[in-house]
Amino acid sequence: MMQSIGLAAVLWLVVASTWFGDYAGRPWIRLCVYGWLFLAFCAGCAVLAYQQAARSAES
Repeated sequence: MMQSIGLAAVLWLVVASTWFGDYAGRPWIRLCVYGWLFLAFCAGCAVLAYQQAARSAES
């Protein structure tokens, strides 16, 4: 869910930049959105690693 929200936010960044050009606060908003996306992918990797370790421990 976090990754989907992050990707949608990136698309809205592109749309906003097309509609409004270089609007106030754009670099900070981009930093927040890209940071959110980075954390979402890190969380996804951590969950995947945990599940793989749990699966190999069962075998």
